[in-house]
Amino acid sequence: MNFLYPQFLFALAVLAVPIILHLFHLRRFKTFYFSNVAFLKELDTTSKSTRKIKQFIILLLRCLAFTFLVLAFAQPYFPSQNENASDKQSVRMFFIDNSLSMSANGVEGELLSQAKNMVRELILKDNPGTKYLMMSNHFASEELHIMSQPDAINYVDKLSFSNNSKTIDQILPLIQTIANEQQVTGKLFILSDAQKNQWEANGNHQQQFPLYFVKLLQNNPNNISIDSMWTSKPFFRPGSPFDLNIKVTNHSINAINSIPVKISLNDNIQPLTLEFNGEKEAFATLNFVSPDIGFHTLKVEIEDEQVFYDDVLYGTFEVKSHIDVGVINESLTQSNVGIVYSLDEFHQLSEWNESQIPFQTAVEMDLLVLNQLKRVDPALKQTVQTLLQRGKSVVCIPHTEADLQSWNTLLAEIEMPLLEQTDTISATINRIEIAHPFFTNMFDQANPKISIPSKRKSRLNSSFSRSFSLLSYADGSPFFVKSSKKGQSCYLFNTDLNDANQQIVSSDLFSTLFLRIAENAGEITPLYYTIGRSSQFTIPNTPNEESPLSISNNSFQFIPKQLKNNGFVQIYLAENEHSNEFKEGIYSILLKENELAKIAFNLDRRESNLSVLNENEIIDSYAQAGITDITVSEMEMTNQIIAIESVNSNNLWRILLILALVFLLSEIIVIKFWNKN
Repeated sequence: MNFLYPQFLFALAVLAVPIILHLFHLRRFKTFYFSNVAFLKELDTTSKSTRKIKQFIILLLRCLAFTFLVLAFAQPYFPSQNENASDKQSVRMFFIDNSLSMSANGVEGELLSQAKNMVRELILKDNPGTKYLMMSNHFASEELHIMSQPDAINYVDKLSFSNNSKTIDQILPLIQTIANEQQVTGKLFILSDAQKNQWEANGNHQQQFPLYFVKLLQNNPNNISIDSMWTSKPFFRPGSPFDLNIKVTNHSINAINSIPVKISLNDNIQPLTLEFNGEKEAFATLNFVSPDIGFHTLKVEIEDEQVFYDDVLYGTFEVKSHIDVGVINESLTQSNVGIVYSLDEFHQLSEWNESQIPFQTAVEMDLLVLNQLKRVDPALKQTVQTLLQRGKSVVCIPHTEADLQSWNTLLAEIEMPLLEQTDTISATINRIEIAHPFFTNMFDQANPKISIPSKRKSRLNSSFSRSFSLLSYADGSPFFVKSSKKGQSCYLFNTDLNDANQQIVSSDLFSTLFLRIAENAGEITPLYYTIGRSSQFTIPNTPNEESPLSISNNSFQFIPKQLKNNGFVQIYLAENEHSNEFKEGIYSILLKENELAKIAFNLDRRESNLSVLNENEIIDSYAQAGITDITVSEMEMTNQIIAIESVNSNNLWRILLILALVFLLSEIIVIKFWNKN
């Protein structure tokens, strides 16, 4: 047995006072004279013996009453087996699932509110001196410490939704680590909807304390979410048409036929009806015309019965006035490539001789063409790598007399095919991978036929590269390849495009290829980013100032990690960085008070599927992960939580108080009615 307030036990020392008084108090007797004393002696002996018994009983009842009163204030309790086996302090441990799926409705309303009410009921049921370890998906610093009862109630009252849910394989090790550091033990209570993607155990755990899983029952498991939106264009030019694609998913058990959708481009709303036709996913493509130069906002909305966080999706895009195209030519080369790009003012063309390259300018290009260069020096190689890392586009056209070693050094580092020297041979270009997205809407015919003669003195060895052949010779060897490395926009031609290959240069395919490369040039900026996921993006053409850039909207502003380099700033967001402060919506990139760009952030859609584990699935899943001491209860009403007994809350102190009153009453009865007659 342990005591919640052992300091009250010192009051038992007061019991010595009545005992001492009883033992050493000598009563004085008066002497009376009688003629016949024999009968009186007999009567006196009887009264004295009865009086001693009565006084002893009164003393005993008084001591027992006081003892039980003191014990009641000390509040004894019987510790759990866990506490008996450990010297650690026993506390109450709660994990309240505040993930976005807990915004679903139960019988009494929102599940998170119901979970908070349940925990509050359990805390108020505990004794005032009980200590608590409180946890949620926030993984906040205040959750690393033991709390008093008032602090725990205040924590529950303030708890809000988290944008970043944790799995049981993340939650349990952290709680066990905190418990070990704080030298505490007890039973862990988890209150959650038991969503599959969060609460299905997959790791191996060494269970340290019992687990009580309270599964809150949803009133309706149906949900519809806007999953994504995208466009095939890497950049937008004023007045050009573009397609916006959206995807909506029905996570409900029941099939639906259609749903109304609102798409907003800036303040212009375009409604549509999205047809599901019994399928779980529905897609729509909308045609827009790019507005004026600058940043513009997108917003897609649907209406749903519950779980509203995934009913809206935000996006942004920039309409550019031009793209910067740089062409580096070999000294004596006629710039056929430059002629193609000079015909459209949207392509802001700069051409340089390979011996006079302004590298600070070249590194800012959206598209850089190495046109028939004999060698690639280290400075140019570094420029190419920087552009590719930033998501820009590079076209490599080696010279017929190319220095294979310098070229292959570059090609190997960017994982493109290597050049191999061969004899000069004639070959025909006649194979085209028309199914590749690069050729989408390029030809009028579904299967165009090409046959272009050429001469070559090298071949491309793509054995160890990450590339895809778009055009090939008759023997199957590549003529024009594109990098297949994610995020890298690099192109490579097998032969130089000079007068020796005049038929290639003069064909419609030549200009069509380079115009399509320009259409896909520039950094491919996503329409939006996901809160809680690591991401990085580049802000070009930033003023040369020491002041850092900040990310801001009406309610939240912070300075992210950033790296300034040659007129652009690379911004980095780590996983879960500010995930609880972020709200979905449109944000501005600011330099002091000047807006440089707009970006959109949306909440993660992984909780849109409201599928949950049942009681047996929870027990089986956790047993396989080494969690065997577990009790699962399904509840839909807050008052059902009362069935769970508190760790320290028991009726023993009440029993002791009643016993104290009984002994006190018994003392009064003995004093008042003993030998009354």
